[in-house]
Amino acid sequence: MMRLVLKNVRRHAVQSAAVVVLVATGALLMYTLLMHLVGAYEGASLAQERGGAEIMLVPKDAASEVSDSALLFTGAPFHIYMSSDTVAEVEGLFGVERASGQFFAQTLSMPCCTPDTATRIVGVDLSTDWTLQPLVDLDLSQGLSDDEVLLGSRVSGNPDGTVTILGTKYRIAGRLLPTGSDLDMCIIADISMVRAFAESYEENDHFWEEFGGADGAVSAVLVDLRDDLDDNERARAIGHLKNISQAKVIVRSEAVDQAGETIHLLLAIMLFATVLIVLVATCQLFSRFYSMAWDRRAEFAVYRMVGATRRHLAMLVVGEALLLCGVGVLLGLAGGFALFHASLAWLLSTTSFPFVEPGVAFAVVSAAAIIVLWLAVACLAIITPLRQVGKISPAIVMRQSDIV
Repeated sequence: MMRLVLKNVRRHAVQSAAVVVLVATGALLMYTLLMHLVGAYEGASLAQERGGAEIMLVPKDAASEVSDSALLFTGAPFHIYMSSDTVAEVEGLFGVERASGQFFAQTLSMPCCTPDTATRIVGVDLSTDWTLQPLVDLDLSQGLSDDEVLLGSRVSGNPDGTVTILGTKYRIAGRLLPTGSDLDMCIIADISMVRAFAESYEENDHFWEEFGGADGAVSAVLVDLRDDLDDNERARAIGHLKNISQAKVIVRSEAVDQAGETIHLLLAIMLFATVLIVLVATCQLFSRFYSMAWDRRAEFAVYRMVGATRRHLAMLVVGEALLLCGVGVLLGLAGGFALFHASLAWLLSTTSFPFVEPGVAFAVVSAAAIIVLWLAVACLAIITPLRQVGKISPAIVMRQSDIV
């Protein structure tokens, strides 16, 4: 029976190919869209849940060149600095519960190092920082030594538990949980070590002239406001922060919303295209198999004359439908897997939005669900042809001169 099914598929190659292509395209878009939707949702959720400080202050001149969401979510290795006195200034403002400074440096794009692309190194003051401890299993109250670093969830390291930065190996003290934010793509170290690291390169000297050295500079100030503030008081506190002359205020929740507009637009376009393709593919399936019994009644009559039963004809129709849909879905899922990872790399490089790639289990379940869905569509499409096939009479067909 399978040999006959394959022979019939080859005989009607154009129609069969059209069905396969449509089903494959629908499955491809469904898988890609589903993975992107879940990844964007998880990223936004984690950015809120594990995002750390609710407010971030960055140098005003840097913020004029780099978007808020890029500073928050990409971990891009920007050289941005302002006076370290900003931390004390923030701590004394109305409504501020706590504040902590950070200092940014960067690795270089060198094949000798891991990671081998430019990566932000974040120096943190663990005596005041409150954002990292919930993300690691080790106790950070004692700080990190000069040869220890923490890696974000998406930063690569050496197999021996070290990371190589400009020829020097540092021990990986731990890895941060995924956050869907900038920390996933950063290397974390003690702020004094990062300052010394940045100051050791002469090409950075022009950064320190204004601050009297790297010790006099910070790249960002993380801020949390008091929980007991009402809306008016919170607005007042943010207003005071905005009055700091050298800094720009980034409210994390607002940045998440703004960054989400781009990705949501892209996903909306993908959703429209997916729905359209699925509808076209479904109509094509119904059309293909609805007319099968009538267009090929002479062929089926011959099968009946040589001993085929109605059950055999039904198996032939079912076999063709499942084969075409099965091949289309498998090709579509393979293409969807490739398209998802290619588009993910593109999105992460061109947009600034928190994104957490769905796990293997979710990918497998999604693929299985798409397979079941398309096979169900195929089964629905052949209900009518199966009824028609069962009514074919060889004698009637021959009297109508449909075969010679």
